[in-house]
Amino acid sequence: SRTISGQWDGDRRTVPLCPGVYRILTDNRLPNGNLHAARLELRLETGETKSVSLRKQPVSFAELTVDFTLADFQAEALDGRLAPAAALTERPTLLIWLEEGWEPTEHLLNELLERRSRIRRLNAGLRLLLRGRQALRNEKLRSVLDVFPEAEVWITADSAEPAARSAYVEPERLPLLLVCDRPRHIVHASAGYRVGSVDTALDFVQSVMDKA
Repeated sequence: SRTISGQWDGDRRTVPLCPGVYRILTDNRLPNGNLHAARLELRLETGETKSVSLRKQPVSFAELTVDFTLADFQAEALDGRLAPAAALTERPTLLIWLEEGWEPTEHLLNELLERRSRIRRLNAGLRLLLRGRQALRNEKLRSVLDVFPEAEVWITADSAEPAARSAYVEPERLPLLLVCDRPRHIVHASAGYRVGSVDTALDFVQSVMDKA
């Protein structure tokens, strides 16, 4: 094996290769750890140039759904009310643990702003979980709360890690985004920021609402 050089130019990459037969593998990792792999074989002759399109094995929406129980925790509302995890997820809910001021959370908050019309149309519970009240000083978070006055803000200092572990995602990565369809029942989980993570979560919310 050897390291392949070359830089990406948008969605294209030019790679110098010796003549031979090459096997290119791509994979989709499912939430349960299974992999869907796709294989592409490429034969190159001396002086030959070829263009190939990489693809991943398709994954059905049903295969992306998880079936986990959210770890119980206690959260405090801004008015001092206390509520357990079951009370926060009584109806279809989008739970988001934030890490204010850090880039992954900032990106996710931007996506929430960009998808405000769809979020309002779905009318699911939007609950933002903060480590402390000082997070409310964050400018981006204040912008989100201005746009979503219906969003609930809850303070919970140490629930993100057990919540992530109960969803089998990386416990050290925030933001943590969970979709619950009923009390403490997780159907989708994402830790850390990935482009489109809000849209993906909303697809699950839509699926839950369609079944209701």
